[in-house]
Amino acid sequence: MWGLSTRGRSALQPRFATFVLGGTDWQTIITVVKKFLPRIVYFPNFLFEFPDKIYLENPPADEKKHTFYRTVLQDVLDAIGDKTNISEHILARAKSTEEFDKKSLDSVLLKMGAHITKTIFSNWDKIFKRPAGKKEIEVRIDKDARAAYFAQLRLKDGSGYYEISERSLGFRWFFTYLLLTQYRGFRKEGPRHVVFLFDEPASNLHPSAQAQLLDSFQSLPDGCNLIYTTHSHHLIKPEWLEGAFVVKNEGLDYSKGEEEYTSRQTLITLQRYREFAAKHPNQTTYFQPVLDVLDYAPTRLEMVPDVVMVEGKNDFYALRYMRSHIAGSPDLHLLPGGGAGSLDTLIRLYVGWGRNFIILLDADDEGGTQRDRYVRAFGSLVAGRVFTLADLNPEWSQRGMERMFSNGERLAIQHSAFPDAVDFNKTHFSRALQELTLTKRRVPLEAGTEETFRSLLTMLEEKLTQSNIAAAATER
Repeated sequence: MWGLSTRGRSALQPRFATFVLGGTDWQTIITVVKKFLPRIVYFPNFLFEFPDKIYLENPPADEKKHTFYRTVLQDVLDAIGDKTNISEHILARAKSTEEFDKKSLDSVLLKMGAHITKTIFSNWDKIFKRPAGKKEIEVRIDKDARAAYFAQLRLKDGSGYYEISERSLGFRWFFTYLLLTQYRGFRKEGPRHVVFLFDEPASNLHPSAQAQLLDSFQSLPDGCNLIYTTHSHHLIKPEWLEGAFVVKNEGLDYSKGEEEYTSRQTLITLQRYREFAAKHPNQTTYFQPVLDVLDYAPTRLEMVPDVVMVEGKNDFYALRYMRSHIAGSPDLHLLPGGGAGSLDTLIRLYVGWGRNFIILLDADDEGGTQRDRYVRAFGSLVAGRVFTLADLNPEWSQRGMERMFSNGERLAIQHSAFPDAVDFNKTHFSRALQELTLTKRRVPLEAGTEETFRSLLTMLEEKLTQSNIAAAATER
């Protein structure tokens, strides 16, 4: 149960007060409020089922579907701006036997086809970043055996005509999506502001198509907004995480499975991503797609570049962020492991490929232990290649990478993603660094910190060069 209280004043009361309204007063309020509400347009994930025939009257089945697509055709007419409508300027003329009406109908259909072609394929070019080719949309009117009139949208591609349903799944999906979203803002009747609801959009399309759809969300017409659900990391944009929510069914305990669960226990809750990740850092199942985006592949190993191997992704993102933050810093390739003692396989690969590498470890007890172990295990193969932070600069003794930042800087970086944090949290600090690196946002840092990292990056470049020279001398 829910209700709304209204604050205002009546004609008989000079002061503002809170009212709990009912009856005709409530209906009056509703009438006013509805004028300010956007229209909600919900699309489940069957946008690619575009009909071959859109009946303008007496459909043989599925009246709601044909009514819906008739409104889409009317949106096209509204966008053209000739004050035409389906019943008077299309259906009535199609039924007329007058030659003038036939010519007028042809003119309207040509305008519709040309407008759809321009609107759809100009946006198509922006999304896919390549020309759509000589594709055109033709709108035609015909009638079936029952003498019921219908409209058809056909694709002219080269010298042939095709039904929309005959094209690929990807084409159908994007064609229908663009047709529905690009024209909805032109509707003359009803609210001009629209909120589109998409349930798992493009989930059955290739990851590259999902990424292109994500880019297209930024070009919706004025007055149109979007809410969508997804499990796909291809449809998550780090810059939009401020507006992201985690959807959770509180009635389902995933640790126990679904055997004991019934639908009556359903309790759906929404929590902002930031808030949920801060309060439930271990419940990563609910925001795993976000982590998948942030934890993107950092190197192109097929190129086998010379690399600086680091303990893990925290060190990788810290160095990557500072490398982009400091002007003129060396353009190093960084390769993260899964911990200080996890680099054996990577070392074997690089030795086998004959490629150059060095290893940077934290200057803590574990870092020193693993440095000595690598030297014992690989001998001369890693001679002059394994360093802790303290080996590079004694002042960095007992430091991990996060301690290269001051206490205030660590908290400032953490606040960029978790603004309500009071104490330092290594997990949240790491996620914040990932977002800052990916979104190229900056957090003000002390000049001393920048100089420290500039020195570290320069030393790593020098060590990488020295190891390369030493390896070349050995080969000779």
